[in-house]
Amino acid sequence: MIAPCKGCEERTIYCHTTCEKYKEFREFREQVLADKYKYIEGKYTSRSAMAKERKKLNERKMGRK
Repeated sequence: MIAPCKGCEERTIYCHTTCEKYKEFREFREQVLADKYKYIEGKYTSRSAMAKERKKLNERKMGRK
């Protein structure tokens, strides 16, 4: 999703505080970031780090390492 500010003819100084389009965009971006980083076992981690953690757990269950 592209920020609605790009090419906006109604853009002014401090317009983000009143712009409904920007508020929707910001909520969307916050959700994307929340999904990207999750809280796992006392720490925040990215999806790639979560995949590594799952792999380690699976290896332990299978008796490896």
